[in-house]
Amino acid sequence: MPNYPRVPFPFRFASTGSYMMHQVVNNGGGFVQYPYSGLPQAFGQAHQISLVSGSNFSDLQQGTQRKKSQSAVMGYISPNDAAGALGLGAGSWEWLHLVAFSIRETHVSSITVNSRNLIERTNQPQQIQENLVLGSVGANTAMLTYETMIKNTMRIRPSWKLDLFVAADIEQMDFNGRKIPVANRIDFHFQFRTEQDNVMPPVILAFNPKDPKAPTRQEFQNVTASLERFLNENPVNIPGFLGLGTEGYEQVKVVNKKRSAEDSMEGNKRQRRRY
Repeated sequence: MPNYPRVPFPFRFASTGSYMMHQVVNNGGGFVQYPYSGLPQAFGQAHQISLVSGSNFSDLQQGTQRKKSQSAVMGYISPNDAAGALGLGAGSWEWLHLVAFSIRETHVSSITVNSRNLIERTNQPQQIQENLVLGSVGANTAMLTYETMIKNTMRIRPSWKLDLFVAADIEQMDFNGRKIPVANRIDFHFQFRTEQDNVMPPVILAFNPKDPKAPTRQEFQNVTASLERFLNENPVNIPGFLGLGTEGYEQVKVVNKKRSAEDSMEGNKRQRRRY
């Protein structure tokens, strides 16, 4: 299996156990999976959304060093301390990236001055509060399976472009006088565009970010093999297709890091910019 990625961070994956994700569709109409355990009812209180639009291999994060940790970005709050105080249950908790740190290119629907300043210092647009939510280690590991496949696909097909949409249904919960974005459900959709102007059918996933169960290493291998076959067998030619773009989202108000401080403070709501 020369094109299949190895299991990343094997200690995060269970050695044995039942599968987490249920295969619903795997054909020219798309690749669809959701948890066997089901999904929580959406709170509908708020959604936290991050996008990737037209990224290719050269846009991926180079190196793994994070200039500021997730806990530091979130105000030096331990995810386990927050989860315990909020009564979220046993198990280990993490600050989950909606767009993975290693994928890097990120669009968000709104951004604070603090996050904008942080990006100016670190040049890591994925490492900001607007791209982080509280969720279980198991859910983060489940997302890692597909993020690894995305990166592997871009590595062996460097001219392909990635469109990724990640939306977390969240509840803002109080912890030590601060609002914590607790994820209740995460929808994760992506597709690739090729240099021949082909568009791959979408991969549509949903995760339960409160489920402590981790996927097994065997599930990782089976999912990545299925995704590789899916990508090889299901190209669709749509001439002129542009894919996911921030211009199509009236609600997106991402501010370009090159804007002046004065213009940034004005926060022109009509403009939509890309990092």
